[in-house]
Amino acid sequence: MTSLASFNTKRQCFDVRWHPTLDLLSVCTLNGHLELLVVDRTAWEIRSRGRIKMHKGSCRESRFFPAGQHVVSGGADGHAVVSDLEGGKVCKKTAGGKLNCLHVMGEQQFATGDDSGVVKVWDVRQKQPSYLFEEHDEFVTGMTSDSVGKFLLSTSGDGKLSWYDLRKRGGALKAMSDEFDEELTCVELMMSGSKVITGCGVGQVQIFNWGDFGYRNDVLVPFSDPVEKIAKLDEFTFLTGGPGGILRAARLSPNAVLGVAGFCRDSTTSELPGIDGVCASPDSGLAAVVSDDHKVRVFDVAQYRGQEGRGPPAKRRKVVKGKRLEAAEKVELAKGFFDDV
Repeated sequence: MTSLASFNTKRQCFDVRWHPTLDLLSVCTLNGHLELLVVDRTAWEIRSRGRIKMHKGSCRESRFFPAGQHVVSGGADGHAVVSDLEGGKVCKKTAGGKLNCLHVMGEQQFATGDDSGVVKVWDVRQKQPSYLFEEHDEFVTGMTSDSVGKFLLSTSGDGKLSWYDLRKRGGALKAMSDEFDEELTCVELMMSGSKVITGCGVGQVQIFNWGDFGYRNDVLVPFSDPVEKIAKLDEFTFLTGGPGGILRAARLSPNAVLGVAGFCRDSTTSELPGIDGVCASPDSGLAAVVSDDHKVRVFDVAQYRGQEGRGPPAKRRKVVKGKRLEAAEKVELAKGFFDDV
C-alpha cells in the first residue's frame, strides 16, 4: 500500500491526469503551470518532462483530448486554455468565472464548470460557447457525459446532480436531482452507462440509475472521510480519495469497498496529507495521486480490477463540509507567494 514512485512538485497541486496512450501525467499547480511528468515503469521513478505556463492564477484542472496530442486546462483566471504538449497554445476561451472543473467530449469539444455554478460547452473552433447552463447555485464540482456526447451531467456544491440534453439547439436541462444535505463532489459513469455515481461530503457514494436522477437508487456508505475524488478503473470498479489521505478501491454489483489501495504517506512521517486528485492509467493497472504535501505518487491497483468486495464496512463519520481548493489558495495568498491567484 506504499507508492511505487513519487515526485515532489514543490507547489500545491490540484489535479492529475494520465495521458490516454503514454505513461505521461499532467499535474495542475498553484502557480499556473501544467507539469508534465513521465512515469518510468522499469526504474519505477517519476521524471519531469517540462512545464507549460497556462494561467496567471492557479491551474485547477486539466484533461487530455482523446488522441493525446492536446491538453486543456482551466484556471482561477477564468480561462480555459488548449495547448499541445510542447506549450504551443491552440486557443484560449474566456469562461468568465473561476473554473473549477473540465470535461472533454471529443477532439473538438469540452465543457467547463465554474465557481458560480455555470456550465458551458465549447467547440475549439468557435469563439463563443455552444451551450450555457446556469442551473446550479454553487460551484460546479464534476462533469461527465455519455459516450457519444448527447448528454452531459454535472454535480455541484449545492448538493444537486443536473442532466443536460445537448441534442437540441442551445441545449436544455432534462432533469435535476433532489437536493442532498451535503455537497456532491464528483461524478462518473459506470456499468456501460447504466449507472451514475457521485461522491459526497459525508463519506458516501451516491448511486443513480441512468435517466432516473430524482433521487439516488442506492448508496455505498462505508467511507470514513469525504469522497471528493473518484477515478474509474473499469465498468464496475473505481477508486476514491479525500482529505483523509487514503486511496480506496470499491465496486458496484455487488456494492462493496474492496480495501485500501494506498496511503499518501512517507516512511518518515505518520501524517496523511489530503488527496486532491486521482486518476488511473489507460490499462487501469496504476493510479496517480496528488496530495497536500505537494507530491505526486503512483500506486499499483491492478489487483482491484473486477474483484468482489471483502471485509467489514468502515464506520461512518460525519464531517463538516468545506471547499478545500479555495482554502488552499487563501493559505498561499496569506503567505504572499502569488498575488494574482
